[in-house]
Amino acid sequence: MDYGELFIGAILGAIGSHFFTKFADKFTAKFSKRVKDKKLKKYLKKYDSELEKNVIAIDHAAPLYRLENIELTIKKEHFFLSTETALIEELTKLRFKLNSLNVFGDKLAELERSTNINGLSGLIDHSSVTVANELVEKIRQGHIRFNGKLFGVRRAFGGRTPEDEEATLKIEFYETDYFTYLVMNDVYSRLKNSGFKFYFANSFVSLRRYYPFMPSFGLACFTIFDRGNGEEVLLCHRSEHLEAFPNNWHFSMNEALSLKDLDSDKIEKTPSFKTCLFRGLKEELGIEKTRVKEFGFMDFWLGTERCELGILSYAKIKIDKNYSFDDFLKAYSIAQDSELETQNWRLEKVKEIPRFVEDNSELLSAPCKKGLEYLSSRYNAGYLKEQNSH
Repeated sequence: MDYGELFIGAILGAIGSHFFTKFADKFTAKFSKRVKDKKLKKYLKKYDSELEKNVIAIDHAAPLYRLENIELTIKKEHFFLSTETALIEELTKLRFKLNSLNVFGDKLAELERSTNINGLSGLIDHSSVTVANELVEKIRQGHIRFNGKLFGVRRAFGGRTPEDEEATLKIEFYETDYFTYLVMNDVYSRLKNSGFKFYFANSFVSLRRYYPFMPSFGLACFTIFDRGNGEEVLLCHRSEHLEAFPNNWHFSMNEALSLKDLDSDKIEKTPSFKTCLFRGLKEELGIEKTRVKEFGFMDFWLGTERCELGILSYAKIKIDKNYSFDDFLKAYSIAQDSELETQNWRLEKVKEIPRFVEDNSELLSAPCKKGLEYLSSRYNAGYLKEQNSH
């Protein structure tokens, strides 16, 4: 018996078995993902086909956008609207300072031609006075308002990676502020009420002509807890004095992307969804980022009620012997923006989301309703049940 040949044969057999096992595992993982992706697309298609006039899905990731596939940049463009001198002075006394820089310049005239919105500049002037007067009154009544810097969407692009067809997202932002957001929102509402038709479609290209009407970008998040009886999603009831969706059940957290959300890890400062997510969880819910055990970004969408673009996300919160749900409630009760944003909360079981949405449709904001359906789709397709890597 040639022991040398036996030894070599054993080695080759072990190597072959190792590579076969790796190949089999890789094939199984790919096949499993294809099955899940097929299920997910079926669920998403079902919900997208339902007539929800206030929400348009521009792109879905299957199941998530990887952080390395998200590219956010800031263009050297600004859009800051002002108003009449007397109102500027009054707002300044109330510590609401307006910005005067506006490098869009003649582009508003260009926008009138490309969208057939005649007299757009006049509409903006009228709305700026209306909004300024409303702000003066609300601040005098004790409502907290500040003219924070925001990011508006100049262009957005979607695609798929060539090797594994994972979703990619690229967004170019311009700098703007809260006052400009309110003014353009008022103009948008006036145009809609007058019968003007905005032609949006579920495509990136359809957004570009209306970019001055998108001077904000929202990050919506569902936080998920497991108290021992299965995963539950947290919903928050919007305060009655908020501009958007007052007195509706809404996301756990909904934050506008701002200058606070620049990625400090990069030499060239750019906005970061991750930074915005952790900031929003801390400011609105009192949740520290060390408590987040899993998170992801799922869907890029447009809310047509207010012409607002945004990204839908989720965050699973770690409950253990060092941090109970009661600990969360204590932190939530003293969170920086909890009283400003929400009045109440409720937990709903993830597996019962479809029934809950059907039974409570009128009580939910349109984006929250659609977001719950998209979240449920990931669960029903077999995703989000285990720890995801980013």
